[in-house]
Amino acid sequence: MYVLDLAGPQPPKDTGQSERTYNAALGSVTVPEETLNVLSNEKNRVLSLLRAATLAVSLSAGASYAASVAPTIIGQSQWQSGNAAAEAYYADNCGDFAYKVDDWDRAGKDGQYSHAGNVITISNSHGGQSFNWTSDYPVCAVIVKGGPGAGVYRYNPAVTSDYDLTAPVNPKNNRNYGVSHVTFVFSDPQKCYQQESAWSAGPRYNTQGTANWATYTPYTAGLSANLLAGQIHLAGTATFSAPVGGMVTITIALNDGFIFSYDPLNPQNRNVKVQDYAEAPSGNPASGQFAHQSAAAVADRTTTITVPANAFYGIHLDVGREVECVVDDGDVR
Repeated sequence: MYVLDLAGPQPPKDTGQSERTYNAALGSVTVPEETLNVLSNEKNRVLSLLRAATLAVSLSAGASYAASVAPTIIGQSQWQSGNAAAEAYYADNCGDFAYKVDDWDRAGKDGQYSHAGNVITISNSHGGQSFNWTSDYPVCAVIVKGGPGAGVYRYNPAVTSDYDLTAPVNPKNNRNYGVSHVTFVFSDPQKCYQQESAWSAGPRYNTQGTANWATYTPYTAGLSANLLAGQIHLAGTATFSAPVGGMVTITIALNDGFIFSYDPLNPQNRNVKVQDYAEAPSGNPASGQFAHQSAAAVADRTTTITVPANAFYGIHLDVGREVECVVDDGDVR
């Protein structure tokens, strides 16, 4: 037989008998070989169950979120991918700028990315499953796309770094989806903007009063019409090309102190809206229903939109006008 102390493993001692004796704390127990075989099989079964349980716990832990905040999951029925400005809608447009790091794969996207004066650094992204980030400017949200939806990490107050961000969990295997792309939403801490509506200069739509000051522009090839924000602030220009194939390209350029802004009521952030007319328009225009719309990136200073050639154009922009920053105590920063 074999003698083994249950209090700790010892080298086996061959006694030449078909039974084994275990020296327990309260004495020796002799066990027939047949019974031992049954116990050994049971032990192996229990060990297998323990291994399975350990694996399940490991998988569950692998699908957890270790970032400093838990993400809000946007499911497939609500999510729609777009450019950075459009995706900032899912973060309640909490910042003035948005930047998208696209085309992730298993190699990750480690590196530095510059946008609107900010530098974002991504690290530890190898494998394409998670990543860390830092930012020169405070970030109010990071949107991590993976699988059919996305996770929105919101930071209030805004922060300049976080770690171990992941995409949502795949319910089929309880593992996080691989990262598809990431959108950062942030603001320049030294600049503040007030949202304004801007129209291309020209006659008023409504000539009966002063409540609606929206204006439209008669078309002339090569014309650069002023863009007025809040009726009095010169935001930039809209320049009309000559017709090409029955289409006109309008180039919009913003002046210093202005940015393309967000339309909170429009999930696709169509901050450039144009309507063409064969005859001079009148009444109160509904810019949200204009036939030609596009989303200009917030950090861009220029954008173009191509529309049918016509005699008149209404051009409406959502812009941000730089203003003095006011901190919580009322002081100007």
